[in-house]
Amino acid sequence: MACERGSFDWPEELTADGFHEILLHKKGAMCGEPDLLFQVCEIIYWMMQVRDSRLAEKDDRANLRSWWKKDFLPRHVSLPAVARASMAAKKLRICPNRFWNLALTAERAQDDLPALIEIAEMTKHPEQLAHAHHDECSAEFCQFTDSNSTLKEQLHKCGDRSCHRVVFPLKELDRAVNEDLPTAWAIKKTQLYSDCRRGAVIATVGSITIVMILITMIADRPEQRETYETTTSLLYLVMTMLYHWHYGLAIGLGIFLAIRVMDSMQPRRSKVVMASSIPRNYIAISHVWSDGTGVGLRVSGEVNSCLFSYFAKIALQLQCNGFWWDTVCIPTERETRRIAMSNMHKNYEKAKYTVIHDRYLLGVDWTDDGTPALAVVLSPWFTRGWTALELSMSKRVKVIFRDPEDHSKQVLKDLQDDVFAEPTHYSRLGHSIASGLIQRVQGEQPSLSDLLTVLRTRTTSWQRDRMAIAGLLSRVENYDYSDSQAETTRKIIKSFEEVPKKFLAHGHSTLSDTGGFSWCPSSLFHSEAAMAEQRNHSNVVRVDKDGAASALWPYRLLSAQDPKRLRPHSFNMAVEMRVKQALQNWDRCILLHQDERSFEPGILVMPVGIGIPGKEHFVSPFCWQVVECEYIGCVFDDRMSRGKFGKIPIRLGAKVTTGPSSMTTAKDVIMDFYRMMNWEWED
Repeated sequence: MACERGSFDWPEELTADGFHEILLHKKGAMCGEPDLLFQVCEIIYWMMQVRDSRLAEKDDRANLRSWWKKDFLPRHVSLPAVARASMAAKKLRICPNRFWNLALTAERAQDDLPALIEIAEMTKHPEQLAHAHHDECSAEFCQFTDSNSTLKEQLHKCGDRSCHRVVFPLKELDRAVNEDLPTAWAIKKTQLYSDCRRGAVIATVGSITIVMILITMIADRPEQRETYETTTSLLYLVMTMLYHWHYGLAIGLGIFLAIRVMDSMQPRRSKVVMASSIPRNYIAISHVWSDGTGVGLRVSGEVNSCLFSYFAKIALQLQCNGFWWDTVCIPTERETRRIAMSNMHKNYEKAKYTVIHDRYLLGVDWTDDGTPALAVVLSPWFTRGWTALELSMSKRVKVIFRDPEDHSKQVLKDLQDDVFAEPTHYSRLGHSIASGLIQRVQGEQPSLSDLLTVLRTRTTSWQRDRMAIAGLLSRVENYDYSDSQAETTRKIIKSFEEVPKKFLAHGHSTLSDTGGFSWCPSSLFHSEAAMAEQRNHSNVVRVDKDGAASALWPYRLLSAQDPKRLRPHSFNMAVEMRVKQALQNWDRCILLHQDERSFEPGILVMPVGIGIPGKEHFVSPFCWQVVECEYIGCVFDDRMSRGKFGKIPIRLGAKVTTGPSSMTTAKDVIMDFYRMMNWEWED
């Protein structure tokens, strides 16, 4: 019925591909009821997901992401459903910032939100997904984003908060760091000295209480002394003690309370001795310091014994004899700490399991209806930068949820086997979308688009950590935590070997004025345009080891009117002045576009000669030469749709020993290239 109202024709075969073809050709004519149209489109999308999961060998048509892009549906069809989802999220007291951040990372952007919120509305206890104290958050900002987690009081797992401290000698980690081994602590050989001392104190208190009862009895009842001295009846002694219980109890209770007060004023410390060898199997804890599981107000290397015991028991439950927990597994000495931070991701890579601990998730009952997956993407754990790296490096991941039968207990669930949607089991669409959001960062090196998109919504306590996480996620070689932002950006770009053309349309200052990487923004995060998924290999540039970028580009020559028509795209005055200065010599510049129909900023470059790149960087097997150009900046081109474009291989950022003379125009250089290639020039 919805298809009929939408002016659709029914296909001969009721297939996902058939429905999709209808959408491609008829989406501009969707004039039916928006709610019904949107629901039909959701069914089509779900059918395609099921179909894709069942194909043994996927081709381009089976790649859902290559077809159903962001804003694929007409706005008048999708926006009403998205608006209702936003209102439902507000009613459920879900943080608006976390809610809308899901749209920034989802495959279909805001069109995925209705299916996600449907999971929350249909779950048995939707109140468990609420974010307490987030009433003043907005879609753009969460009030807890900038909270200083280093000032958070350390979490207690014991009821009376009277446990002692456990001290880890962090100096003993130096050997493991220097030998490139995991800095995990062994549990099996751990010695908790204070437990023994505490037991001795309790035994002493008990003994003193009994003695005091006897002394009180004899001192206060002289007539009983003779009986006590002469009798040997144990029964009589016990009965007498019970008869005079109130005397001894008062004295014993006083002693016990005095010891407890002294114990709280002078917390007992225990030393955990590191085993002589690294634990064979260990768990890695993935957590957020805002929960109180970090160092907090404690001294480095000190943790509450109840918190230590909590994680130790989880490790033993998973058949592991050790754990890695950044709170007590990163050295404090400057040099060893630098090395440990540079290799921190390896601790998760080598762990048998990574265990996700988040107090928000501990308040969510385990169910198999997709709610746990939604809870994960709404959790504080999913908003932090370091946890993205930890997830990416982990082999097997366990998540702690609340036991639905007994809220005083918790359950461990496998992220892959239990939490994620199983496509072949016809999971709900929202469940599949939530699973996809988590899976986007899992596994091997992510694409540059995925890297920027994932980290766009993640936060860190320190700005430099964000770049460090990007470097480690990119699996760059020889990464060092002390690397500058510029050096880390170079290493990341080299690790990808090719980047989207969009990455060059940034409007920021570049890593260098000339030569290698003179086209690259000074920070990896200065090119938000590159977040769009890059599916077409013709829309990428290849980057060589020296930082030169080669690609086949649509271009046009400039005219005398362009200096007034072109508008600089820049985020600082220096970049704007560079563009304006180059446009004074407009005849020496050309304008590059991602394609002939692109309405995004064009890239202004200055041809300086003709070169030959390395064989592995040939732009085309039929063209081994390139036009060497100097990157100038970005401009908005109002004439874009009316201009005449050619297409030539361009290399930006190569070292050119001799440039064109001051009298050489861009047209001269391009014509020389055409003559060398025996191409016909069209004026």
